[in-house]
Amino acid sequence: MRQRSKKVRRIRNRSVLVVLALAIIFYFSSSQQITDLERVQKKGELVMLTVPGPTTYFEDGRGRNGFDYLIAKAFADSLGVNLRIQSKLSLRNLLVAVGGPQGDFAAANLVPTEKRSQSLMFSDPYLEVTQQLLYRRGTPKPKSLSDIDGELVVVTSSSHSEQLKRLSIDIPQLSWQEQDEIEMSDLIRMVHTGEINYTVVDSIAYLVNRHIYPNAGLALDISKPQMVAWAFPSHEDGTLLNAANKFLAEYISTGKMKTLKEQLLAQSNNFSVADSNRLGKLVAKRLPDYEPLFRETADKNNIDWHLLAAVAYQESHWDPRAKSPTGV
Repeated sequence: MRQRSKKVRRIRNRSVLVVLALAIIFYFSSSQQITDLERVQKKGELVMLTVPGPTTYFEDGRGRNGFDYLIAKAFADSLGVNLRIQSKLSLRNLLVAVGGPQGDFAAANLVPTEKRSQSLMFSDPYLEVTQQLLYRRGTPKPKSLSDIDGELVVVTSSSHSEQLKRLSIDIPQLSWQEQDEIEMSDLIRMVHTGEINYTVVDSIAYLVNRHIYPNAGLALDISKPQMVAWAFPSHEDGTLLNAANKFLAEYISTGKMKTLKEQLLAQSNNFSVADSNRLGKLVAKRLPDYEPLFRETADKNNIDWHLLAAVAYQESHWDPRAKSPTGV
């Protein structure tokens, strides 16, 4: 009986030691864990996932640019780290990559839809957009989605696709196609050239591109105003997201966001029918001569050739004899 009692005590003591050892291990391991924000600051780099485009990220003769890029760059600066861009060919690929080893967050005119919110966390909004149906000028202008007669194409996995699915419940005849590895500016160009009849894009994308593709006209809004935000992985601990929200609040309150929006839309606000007619003639007359060069140069420098053509148009209207005010 006495031996049995000693054996029980030994087992009990060993159990206590095991529990104590596990507690110590857990304490030290948990104390050594760092937050997502600390991880970014420790490696000195913030990685932004995006789909290149006029309102997100692009590179031109002046270097890196784009509405989302400039905001993210300011965020990275506030954290004291460098910003690295990880470009994706499609919106679908971007959404899958958020939270993986390729990126810390995504910025690409993302609307926090119900479907996306099931797998992602979103920052506080920083931009308001409306989904708009575009048609080709010179063809009948639809007064509603029921009037569509032709090919309607949108970006795969986009908020526009989700909106059309909702609207199709009341408009059974509504049909559309989705294309991958394509950006809103590409679809606006395709409407402009007559490759497709209609598309749906965000209002800011239309405003930025309408002076480049004047044949693409606004038919109607198909949504109420929606908010744009950054996307973060749902498994994140929230520290990087909280830092982003704090930064965005300050960026908005100090007027920096308003200034950036004004700069983005400055050219579009000066747009007129005369601009449209003039550009339309130049696109038909001069652009074909320079398009191969724009494409070749853009490929070598990882630039969207449409953006390169737009910059060249602003500088010289694609006139080889043109001179700048400085005589260059």
